[in-house]
Amino acid sequence: METIYHHPLFTPLLVTLVVIAVFPLVAGYIVLVERKVLADFQVRLGPMRVGPHGLLQPIADALKLLLKEDIIPTDADRGIFWIAPVISTFTALTSFAVLPFARNLYVADVNVGILVIMAMSAVGILGIILGGWSSNSHYPLMGALRSAAQLVSYEVALSFALISGLMVAGTLSMQAIVRAQQERGVWFIFENYGFMIVPFVVYIIAATAETNRAPFDLPEAESELVAGFHTEYSGFRWALYFLAEYANIFVVPR
Repeated sequence: METIYHHPLFTPLLVTLVVIAVFPLVAGYIVLVERKVLADFQVRLGPMRVGPHGLLQPIADALKLLLKEDIIPTDADRGIFWIAPVISTFTALTSFAVLPFARNLYVADVNVGILVIMAMSAVGILGIILGGWSSNSHYPLMGALRSAAQLVSYEVALSFALISGLMVAGTLSMQAIVRAQQERGVWFIFENYGFMIVPFVVYIIAATAETNRAPFDLPEAESELVAGFHTEYSGFRWALYFLAEYANIFVVPR
């Protein structure tokens, strides 16, 4: 007799729920590691007040964001202002659907997995543009335009670097790419007498720019644009932008 555990949708739904429930916590601790490492660079201790050695700081930050007042500027376009961070978060988390977490642990084995990720990252830019434009404020608009220009510019280099790997793999499926490397017993970066190192370096640089990490963090430019495209956001909506950014950071090295 077939049970719910043998239903073909059981594993995909379970993995989806786990990703949605666990990833915000993972993102919080990625930030904690980042803050601790930067503190070491600057001969500081970093977060130390909440929990032993500051290990509960991400929980405190999450509670603060959830309890913080959600403010919408008077002159903002309320509908677009509300939906913009949802677009960025939805597209970022959708990329997880085609990532192989293990041999038999994934949401969907799509034969165009890379194309899905690239499409979602391209659509995610709209959330940034709309967020800055709908605020009806000069600084968020400037931050949105800078962010869009940077993301679109590096998208070309990122795509060409990915095409090099896809030509070696001969497939667009994420699972098939992993299996191809396992069968050859070598990562694609070492294929073709090491020439694949060049597109790999291009990919790392372009991906760093795509995720707005230093030294490509000009769109947020706190010293010039206050906080970039999400200047007028607060509370849970700001947390959605934060979650989308770290979801993209997690997808990039996969």
